[in-house]
Amino acid sequence: MTVYKARVITAFKGAELSEIVYFGPFVGSDVGNEYLVFLGKAKNGVKPKDDSSGMNYGPVPIFFEIMYDGYTILPSDYACIFDGKEISQQCDYSVKLNPDQIILPKSIKTFPPREVGPLTNYHKWVRKSVLVAYLRQVEKTSRTK
Repeated sequence: MTVYKARVITAFKGAELSEIVYFGPFVGSDVGNEYLVFLGKAKNGVKPKDDSSGMNYGPVPIFFEIMYDGYTILPSDYACIFDGKEISQQCDYSVKLNPDQIILPKSIKTFPPREVGPLTNYHKWVRKSVLVAYLRQVEKTSRTK
């Protein structure tokens, strides 16, 4: 099982800013990159199978699982794919997602505007600031219910 160690840089429901979390179990995430990850707390922690290599964290008593079979770990990076007349409007921090797996409200604009396909590897991008603002609103709404 792959276990990732991460520092929370934007906290939402159930997380604290700068908190260290351990999550997994899906492979394919790059060390050092930034992700928007939706996690659920596992019922049990995890223990390494082989502790002799020195390449593990040791037992992890509090472990989080990536929700929906790993489809909710969304890479975040700087991209020049957005609309705008000036290059400064076209480039921004982004979150990459598959719109067939992550359904956003129609009010959130995704890029490129055309349909996804092999050219885009079935992905679209959304401005990170827009998605984070939307998630903050969802968080606020869920607290008042």
